[in-house]
Amino acid sequence: MKGSLWKVLGMGVLPGLIVLLLPSCVTLGGDLDHASKRYGTEGASRERFIHCSGHGCRNRRTVSLGDDGWSRIEAAFGTPEPGEDAAGERARIRRALAEIEKVVGAKTGTSTDVGGSFSGVGKPGQMDCVDEMLNVATYMTVLIDEGLVKQHRLGRRYTNHIFKTGAWPHT
Repeated sequence: MKGSLWKVLGMGVLPGLIVLLLPSCVTLGGDLDHASKRYGTEGASRERFIHCSGHGCRNRRTVSLGDDGWSRIEAAFGTPEPGEDAAGERARIRRALAEIEKVVGAKTGTSTDVGGSFSGVGKPGQMDCVDEMLNVATYMTVLIDEGLVKQHRLGRRYTNHIFKTGAWPHT
C-alpha cells in the first residue's frame, strides 16, 4: 500500500477533507423532535432528562435537577414584572439557563467545557454544537413545561453546513 491515504481511499485531497468534515457538528434533516428521538433525549422533565456531551451526544447521562437545583433555577428565573415583554422574559431565560448549566455541569463533569469549536477537543467534559443544541432544547422544554416560560416556544433546529454557507459546519 504505497502512496497517500487519499490515494488509497481513491480520493483527491479536497474531496477527502470534505468527507472528513461532513460529520462535524452536523445533524442533517428533521426538526428538534427528530433530533431528540435520534439522540434519545426526548421526554425531558426536571426529574429526569438526558444530558449530552462528548461531541455528537456520544456521552449520555441521566440527570435530575432535584429540589435544590430546581429552587436555584426558579430563583435565577425570577418573577416577571407586570406587563413584561418578550425581551424581559428572554433576559430571565438567560439567567435560568446559566443556572441550569451550573447545576448540570457539576453533576456531569461538563462545567469545565471550553467554549469554541476547537479549543477543548478531546478534553473530558467537552461539548460540541450538537451537544449544546440538544441540551439547551432539553432545558427550554423543562422551563416551558414547568410553566416558567410563557412568551416563547422552541423553534426549528438550524444546521449550516459547507454546502449551504461554505463555512465550517455548525448546529
